[in-house]
Amino acid sequence: MILFYGNSMRHNLTQPMDFDYNEAPSMLNDAYTFFHFIDSVEFSVNGIITVTNPNAVIIVDKKTGFSTASKSRHPIRYSWFRFTCNEDELRDKSIVLNQFFYPTKHIEVYKLTEKLQNIFFNKTNDSVQKMGNCDLLSKTIEEILTNAFFEGRDIFLTECVKERLSAVRSLIYQKYNERWTIDKMASCAGYSKFHFSRVYKSYFGISPNDELINIRMDKAKEYLFGTEYKASEIAKMLGYTDYTQFSRQFRRKVGVSPAEYRGKNRNFYVR
Repeated sequence: MILFYGNSMRHNLTQPMDFDYNEAPSMLNDAYTFFHFIDSVEFSVNGIITVTNPNAVIIVDKKTGFSTASKSRHPIRYSWFRFTCNEDELRDKSIVLNQFFYPTKHIEVYKLTEKLQNIFFNKTNDSVQKMGNCDLLSKTIEEILTNAFFEGRDIFLTECVKERLSAVRSLIYQKYNERWTIDKMASCAGYSKFHFSRVYKSYFGISPNDELINIRMDKAKEYLFGTEYKASEIAKMLGYTDYTQFSRQFRRKVGVSPAEYRGKNRNFYVR
């Protein structure tokens, strides 16, 4: 669960043009730090200096020092807060720590950090406040992370992630007749099913479920064209327990029923 951390946060904080700030690891607790830099800044984390464009977001890892300085000839604006959560929750959102991203929904991020500050300072209306500030803070942080890192940006795929995805894809091609589920595929890759589906489609341009169906339909066409197996037998050979599901998927992908496809492609080998 994502939890707000600490006793301070700021939305649209304005700093002078000579702004320069350092935070050593010894000053930090066991929490992540979220920044939304509305204006361009120079930011250093783990010895890597980045000069950002406007509307950059970053989550600094726990107990990681950083420094930031103004690169503008005018005051700069930014928002920040700290939170804690399980590392898996960040991984499921494809969040890479200590790396800048530029969300297309930066206006939503801006509005949501303002909402977070209003909740923090108990400025919500009575009907909303009945939910409890802790729950509202957590829910709002979840919305911020979703808009900043999940929606409206390219997924960052490391070589390690690509290798895992390719390995699972090869396994599906080799064992297409197994009873695959998204949970099973994701487990092979070592990811949650939500994260797996998302990065798989990002890398290969097709969902893992559609990939499996396409592989099976190609094999089905081979069997219908070159053997005398009944369509129901072919369905079982491809891993289907329900012939109706197989027939429906075949028609959707190929445009005709298995029987119609076989009728148009009579060239059987004798079994």
